[in-house]
Amino acid sequence: MDGREPGLMPYTYWTVQDDRAELTEGGVIEEMLVSLYVNGQELATVMSSPLDQEALALGFMYNEGVIDSLDEVRLVQANVARTVVDVFLHRTDFSPPRRMILTSGCGGGITLQRLSESYPALETDYATEPPIVLARMRDLQGAARLYQAVRGVHTAVLANTTGLLAAAEDVGRHNAVDKIAGKALQAGIDTRNNMILTSG
Repeated sequence: MDGREPGLMPYTYWTVQDDRAELTEGGVIEEMLVSLYVNGQELATVMSSPLDQEALALGFMYNEGVIDSLDEVRLVQANVARTVVDVFLHRTDFSPPRRMILTSGCGGGITLQRLSESYPALETDYATEPPIVLARMRDLQGAARLYQAVRGVHTAVLANTTGLLAAAEDVGRHNAVDKIAGKALQAGIDTRNNMILTSG
């Protein structure tokens, strides 16, 4: 492994099989802090795999209710080191929430929403069948290229009855789902009446 694959770092470790131990040239999942700024103000800093940071920022903002569509976004751009994503909105009245809630996700996630509030149920006539779900899970496994290389990472996919619409990987499942939302926004994919699947 040459270490040039985004999201992976080369690493040498011991592999133990029965009564034998041998050094193995392999890799581990990379993780870094990524800060999200909106109109020059810090919204959040998250631990993330160094992939799809722009999608992560947009999806986080969408899933947290900061934006309702990509039409609200004037510019989204990561810095050269990919440790900061700047998002500029068309509106100038954005002010970041004063309180973020630490969630119980693996390693802890953050949300801007009040978890004690009630939210309306999602209304849809969408229905599917077990063979379709199983086929999309096989597609998810095929999209999990980092997982197949070194494990230690989650995969999320947005899919319909015929195949995948978007896929993302991250050390945090919540980040992978945010990346899916961001990729859907970037590609103009309507997520209604589709399904999302994640690794567990």
